[in-house]
Amino acid sequence: MTIVNLPSYRPELKGSVEKFFDVVQDDFKPHLKGKGMIEPDYQERGSRDYRKDACLTLADFEKIIIRCIIHYNSKRVAENFPFTEEMLAAGVQPYANQIFKWGMQLSGANLIQITEEQLVLCLLPRTTGKFSRFGLTVNKLRYRHSGYTERYLAGGEAAVAYNPDDVSFVWLKEAGNYVRFELVDTRYGGMELDAVFDIQKKQKTVVKAEEHSGLQADIELAAHIQAVAENASKSRNVNIKGIRGTRKKEELKTHIDYAKEAGLHE
Repeated sequence: MTIVNLPSYRPELKGSVEKFFDVVQDDFKPHLKGKGMIEPDYQERGSRDYRKDACLTLADFEKIIIRCIIHYNSKRVAENFPFTEEMLAAGVQPYANQIFKWGMQLSGANLIQITEEQLVLCLLPRTTGKFSRFGLTVNKLRYRHSGYTERYLAGGEAAVAYNPDDVSFVWLKEAGNYVRFELVDTRYGGMELDAVFDIQKKQKTVVKAEEHSGLQADIELAAHIQAVAENASKSRNVNIKGIRGTRKKEELKTHIDYAKEAGLHE
């Protein structure tokens, strides 16, 4: 297999892929008429708004698509596939998955074997993470890994894979490998990314509402400290001689034996 990256919005450069989409849609469109499927005349004056007929959830539509793909690969007869004598002699059935399995047995077939975990990591969405002395920041959350202390100090950015359904971990993509980082703020462990954003948004709203009260409290604290300090400077004479002994006397004078008050001993 040769992998070729093609530009966006150029369907004519990937005809086989676009045709596959057509074939799959031909499988389910006839069965979804009147259930939210877009009709060819939807832009014409007087035509019915297809959105009013929509009844499938995203999960329902996903089930249909997956079943159509399975049908395309394992049940749809490949009528015009150019069978060879060897294929006919081996009794290869005219289905895409059977033809693929037969080809994998031939010499030279060397597809890369990967695990389920590697497959999932390849399909996870990507974003940019930033290194700092606080760790690796991804989606406004901090993550850590014991072997990346020097990278934290150096800073910089890196490509990261993340799971929007669980923010407990992210995976740093580096040199073709995935390195797992764990969440620092464990209160968000196991939560969806949208739920985390919602909590952070609500927290900002609460903090914003109390900013004025906090400022007023700071002013009152400063006034109280100044009043106590000014009163002390007027009523006492400063004598630095024997200051340590004087401090000890003051400590004993104001000391309260909380253990004795609690009845722990007489």
